[in-house]
Amino acid sequence: MVNVQKSTFDAFAAEQKKLIDGLEKRISDLEEKCKLLETENKKLKGSKEQNKPMLFSDLLKKNKMDNVEKNIINAIRLERCEEEKKSKNVLIFGTEFTEDSKVNVDLVKEMVESVGCDSKKVKFVRRFKRKDDNVKSTPILVELEDKDSRLELLKSAKYLKQNEKFEKVYINPDQTFAERELSKNLIAKRNELNNSNDRRFSSLVICGDFNYPSIKWSTNSNFPDITPFDLASQVFVENLQDSFLSQVVMKNTFQTSENSSSNILDLVLASNRERVLELEHKPVLGDLLRGHHVLTFKYSTVSIFSNFDNRLFDFSKGKYKLFADELVKINWLSIFNTKDVEASYIFLLKVYNHLCKKYIPLRRKQAKVKVPWITKKSKKLTRKKKNFWFKYLASGKNVGLLEEYKKVKKDANKSLKNDLKEFEMNLVAKSKKFPKLFYSYVNSKLAVKDQIKALKDKFGELKTESSDLCSILNEQFESVFIKEEPDFT
Repeated sequence: MVNVQKSTFDAFAAEQKKLIDGLEKRISDLEEKCKLLETENKKLKGSKEQNKPMLFSDLLKKNKMDNVEKNIINAIRLERCEEEKKSKNVLIFGTEFTEDSKVNVDLVKEMVESVGCDSKKVKFVRRFKRKDDNVKSTPILVELEDKDSRLELLKSAKYLKQNEKFEKVYINPDQTFAERELSKNLIAKRNELNNSNDRRFSSLVICGDFNYPSIKWSTNSNFPDITPFDLASQVFVENLQDSFLSQVVMKNTFQTSENSSSNILDLVLASNRERVLELEHKPVLGDLLRGHHVLTFKYSTVSIFSNFDNRLFDFSKGKYKLFADELVKINWLSIFNTKDVEASYIFLLKVYNHLCKKYIPLRRKQAKVKVPWITKKSKKLTRKKKNFWFKYLASGKNVGLLEEYKKVKKDANKSLKNDLKEFEMNLVAKSKKFPKLFYSYVNSKLAVKDQIKALKDKFGELKTESSDLCSILNEQFESVFIKEEPDFT
């Protein structure tokens, strides 16, 4: 009994000693931290800058700011002040210059009301002065009641295009110098990326499981039957027709058993069906007997046939002395004595063609493409535009000539657009009577022409090379050609 009580007491004593040691260590740590804080407090009290806000030099643990830090802080401060100053302002561009302040105020209020905003929130209007009398328009600075009014006006500015009087006017936020520089750099980067990307959107392909079993697709895929009638299927077909999309898959895509398929549920929709090549049905994925076929196809982005090489020999620049020296070196008599007439002629042509390629340069034939829709008026304006541009460069970039050039350029572009619009309207009006004109114009706009791109030979192999296609077609024509014995009677 005594031994048990002693062991319990020893354990209690050890636990208390451990607790006391921990408290002593904690007190010691707190005393050290307190000394550090007292030292830091003395330094802060002795500092002359203790009442000023913390600067970059304080953050970097420096005693004195250098010029770079001062410039950064001043630039940020000025930018924030300028940003706050311009936070209620907008700039209006495209209005005719006038020095009458009342006219400018009335014009701005009319413009604000035309887009559905409250003109009473316009607090200040000032037009910028022009550098010389040739400038016909300068921006108008408008200060609004608050930031929300400015935001509302900027959102509604797009409706100016619906007003004939203000269709050439646009409204921008009043930006700081840093914001203007950033916008300029972003626009330059955007233009650079746009110019480097010469691939424009010219066609569309959509594929997937659309699950419209009621639609019975056929070769005339734009007008399929819907049995039994289903409203959703009807709307889907109408949307395809409105979007000028064609459905390419003509075989059943859903496998119901090992050797049986039903319904075309998986579709390949294309704006130009000539781009979809080698469409094939593959087995269902996995070991399933029931499921969707895997469809594979190739999509043509460019024409597979290269353009015709129209280069010609430029005989006016031929090196005929070297040409003649090469001919003299050949022993024609000994060569012709060993060949018949046809072989000699073939040899002569071979030598002639070889020397032509060697000593006569090639030139590309410049084919003048006549634009069918451009009128004499547009041609005249285009020439006038070019003449003004050359005059502007020759004059040392005179501002007056630049304004004249811009005016003529605008008239020329407008005339060209009207010519194209009128030509296409006439083409549509004549399409029933002269359909070839209409389809010829449409085909000229296609990136991928209607061509025979692939054929299967008698062994079932798919061929795409031009020589193979010609051979397959020749064999087919020969197989159906009837050879008849001549009748000499």
